[in-house]
Amino acid sequence: MTPLALAIALTILEGDKFKQIMPSDYLANQVGIPGFNAVDLAIRLNNKIIQWVKNMLLYYDAVKHRATVLKFFINTAKVSQSSRKCFLPPVRC
Repeated sequence: MTPLALAIALTILEGDKFKQIMPSDYLANQVGIPGFNAVDLAIRLNNKIIQWVKNMLLYYDAVKHRATVLKFFINTAKVSQSSRKCFLPPVRC
């Protein structure tokens, strides 16, 4: 897998969850109204991705292997950030 492929996959995965968020979900989350909504789903997914990255970084005992994994995720973040313009629809001001 390449950093670009992972960046695209994560963008699609997270994008699907963010598209489901309605203004009422956001407001309910911000005000603290109890109940499960689309914001909670997006947060859960994000937390799962964070945990997965942590597990991948700690999978190897050897420092060199961990450094290689870290570089991969850094490159994935760079690709994702620089490609964000390509993945998202244009914003009109």
